[in-house]
Parts: sequence; C-alpha cells; structure tokens
Amino acid sequence: NTEYFIEPKYQINNTTWNFEHMLYTYNNLLLSTNHCPVDGRLNFEEKDDTHHHIQLSNTRKRRKLNFDRTAKHVEILIAYDDSIKEFHSDIDIRSYILTLFSYVSHLYSDASIGNNIKIWLVKLVELGKDLSNEIKLTDNAADLLSKFCKWQRNYNIPGTYDAAVLLTRIPLCNKHSKNTTDSKCDTLGITELGTMCNLTSNCAIVRDNGFATAFTIAHEIAHLFGIRHDNDKACLNFNKEQNLMATSLTFDHNHYKWSNCSRFYFTQYLESDRYPCLNNIPDYKSSLFEGLNDEQNAREFPGHFNDLDEQCHRAFGIQFEYCKDLSHGPKCTRLYCREILSHSLSSCITNHAHWSDGTICAETKNDTKRCFHGHCRSTLDLKAIHGNWGEWSSWSTCTRTCGSAVQKSQRFCDNPK
Repeated sequence: NTEYFIEPKYQINNTTWNFEHMLYTYNNLLLSTNHCPVDGRLNFEEKDDTHHHIQLSNTRKRRKLNFDRTAKHVEILIAYDDSIKEFHSDIDIRSYILTLFSYVSHLYSDASIGNNIKIWLVKLVELGKDLSNEIKLTDNAADLLSKFCKWQRNYNIPGTYDAAVLLTRIPLCNKHSKNTTDSKCDTLGITELGTMCNLTSNCAIVRDNGFATAFTIAHEIAHLFGIRHDNDKACLNFNKEQNLMATSLTFDHNHYKWSNCSRFYFTQYLESDRYPCLNNIPDYKSSLFEGLNDEQNAREFPGHFNDLDEQCHRAFGIQFEYCKDLSHGPKCTRLYCREILSHSLSSCITNHAHWSDGTICAETKNDTKRCFHGHCRSTLDLKAIHGNWGEWSSWSTCTRTCGSAVQKSQRFCDNPK
C-alpha cells in the first residue's frame, strides 16, 4: 500500500536531464518559514539579509497536471484606511480597488507562472477611525505591519480568507524618520516571507500609487508564498532575469511576467502542499463574495475606462493631468504628469509606470490600437483565440542503448500561437 515515484534526476545547476533516475516514496518537502520585509520607492529592497537560503531536497514530487481541479485558490481580504478614502474622494473607492485586483488576477494568470493560481477578493473593508488614526501616527513600516496583522487576526474568522492586504497612501518608512520624503520612506510594500495561511502573519501593506499598485500587490502576495527577489541568492542557478520579483520596479517589458526562478519556487511550494488553505474551492454562493468577483472578472484593463488624465489623477492626485506636450518616447511607455495649473514641461513627473493596459494609443478607420504591456497593439491582435493542439514532435533519442528505455514525443497548444 505504498506509492512510489520514479523520475529522471533533475540538475538545477545546468537544467539538464541525466540518465540517472530516482525511486522514492511520497514525502512532503519540509521547508522552514522565512521572513522578508520589502521596501523601496519603485524599488523592492530587503531590509536585512538575516534570512537563510532555502534548501530544497533533490527529490521531487510527481508534476501535477495544471487543470482546474489542481488550481490553488488564494482568498484575499483588502482593507483601506482614511488616507485612501481622502486621496480618491472624487471616485468610487470600491470600483478603483476592484480594477486593481482585476489586474492582479491578470498577472497571476500569465503562463510564465507555470501554475494554476486563482486570486479571489472575498472581502473589502474600510478601516475604522481608531485604527486609521493609529496608522497615521506610526512612522515605521514594520510597526505598522505588526499592528495591521494583529487587527486582521482578530477580524478573521478561521477559513474566511488566506491573506490580508492593507492599502494606504501614508509613507512607509523602514526606519523612524520625521522627514517622510527621504530615502528611508520610499517603501512600496512590506510583508513577511512565506506566511500564507498563517493566521497571525498572513498580511501585507502596500502603498497606493495609482494603477501601478497592482504590480506591488502581486509582488507582495508572491512574498507571502515564499517567493524571493529575482536577484536573491536562491535564484543564482537560474537565468539572470529581472521580472515581477525584481528588486527594482522599473517597468520594462519583463515586469509583466514571472522569472524562471519564481516559477520554480511556486511549483515547489505548491506541490509540497505547504499551504493547505489554498486547496479549498471558494463557495461561489457565499455572502463573503458580496458580488466582488463577478464585478472583478467582468472588468476590462484599467486603461479601457481611465484615460491618461485619469491615470495621473490616481497616481498623483486630482490636481494633476497628463503631460501632452512632452516628447517622452513611444506611446504606452512612461506616464508623465504635471499639475494642471502648471504649463512648464520641466514640472512633468513620473512614477515610471507605463500607460495602463487598455489605453487608446492610436485610432484608424478600421482599427483602434490600445496599450498592452508597454506596447501599442492592434485590438485585433489582442482578441482571445481558442487554441488547438499543434503537431506531434518527432520521437526523442532513446534514453538507453539497450534494455528497457524511454522515448517521447510531445505537442503543445500552440495552433495558433
């Protein structure tokens, strides 16, 4: 009554398959929990290097098929404080946050992640005055995280959600500082590493900076999974990619995808069943959903309903508009904004974010082009097409020259690509 697995031995250092095989029984990977606060204004820098390099067993579980039945469901609570309510007082906060989370789901559905991870927003909460005022008086990001974690622990009915995220406009400082404009207060987000499903520390804080906030939320949720930065020593044996988990959020075209290192560790953690709370399928009829996910899934990309002026409003405030006269490179790249009463090109500022996906960038008689991942693309190219199976490949070389051996042929869902 024992289940055995046999598979080729995988070599991480050169990502090649050898002829050696391993035979073993099922064992869950035992991984220690590490913590990773993250900071940096448009930079994600670890506050210290006290955590340990994750050691993984050379034995690996059988690869799960990536169908819906093996999907992992991450149920998220979003809380926001008075600073969010005051800054975005001219719009419906609920609609704004749903737009952000719709794009977070888009990032987690990208094929580069290599796993079927579904993001669900199950609760949207406005913090009470007492806690909002207490947050305003906290000048240290770590202290603020501790207070929010304590609040969400008391708020959470076990099983209600898997992680909690607080949105705020308050500067997050990595050290006590009265000057919130210096480099100590350029934090974008902070969380503890690998604490998904932990009822006391499954929380993160994200500083709102417009529609680009979706990238920070996705980044912090990945840290809750235990995913480290792309330049971390845990990623040394992988391609030197700087993607969504890069330490610097420069918004080049790689920031819409996950690196091979992130993909590898997502797979390791999920297949080890380290986070059992993600196995339950959300109750679609539950009152917890409050219609949030129906609205979230129905939303287009942010740029569909928010022009460049509106994108500047969300990033810098209602008094800002898009810098129309500034020559700033190709369309869909950097978003530059200025105060409405200022007509000086020298006053244009940016948070380095691209024009939001869905923003109209060109129009012709037969087509409307929109931004997608920093490029101006025809909407005809962006329409979803049902893919079909491609042709079977030729048989591979036999794994042995004599005796029992293996050959393989494969095909992909790439017709059309």
